[in-house]
Amino acid sequence: KMTVEGLKKNSIASYNRSWRAIFNRAINENIIDPKYYPYRKYKIKGEKTAKRNISKEDIVAIAKMELEQESQEWHARNYFMLSFNLRGISFADMASIKPSDIIKGRLTYKRKKTHKHYNIKLTETAKEILKYYQQPNRTYILPVLGEDIVTNPDRQRKTIIQAIKVCNK
Repeated sequence: KMTVEGLKKNSIASYNRSWRAIFNRAINENIIDPKYYPYRKYKIKGEKTAKRNISKEDIVAIAKMELEQESQEWHARNYFMLSFNLRGISFADMASIKPSDIIKGRLTYKRKKTHKHYNIKLTETAKEILKYYQQPNRTYILPVLGEDIVTNPDRQRKTIIQAIKVCNK
């Protein structure tokens, strides 16, 4: 169901949560009087979204695809399979995996977006992919973020966005 200006209910709920956060911060910093807080009576309601799961058969078909080694498609498939085997790790977090994040067959990392800590047992497929890409003297295991941008978060973000576009293509 579409609503005002073509936005769906969950988009409106997301925007409202942002506005609520702005109001809360403004109240906490004594910029706005709490009596003007619009969210005392107004509740932000979203709705369940349809699951968009990929089938097991499709995962197997992707894994078995014959692709030219080192081609863009081959790397994209490796990144997809690695993400799948790491419980759906985001591309940004996956590109930022360091050798030191792997301890006793487990990946431990803090998600960039939520800062939540994860500790994931590596599957054999994940181990194989990580082993293939790992090289000595490289900060990150995957060759997405070059050494020239290790200390530049803005360039890292732009590089990851571009890499996602290439993989998705």
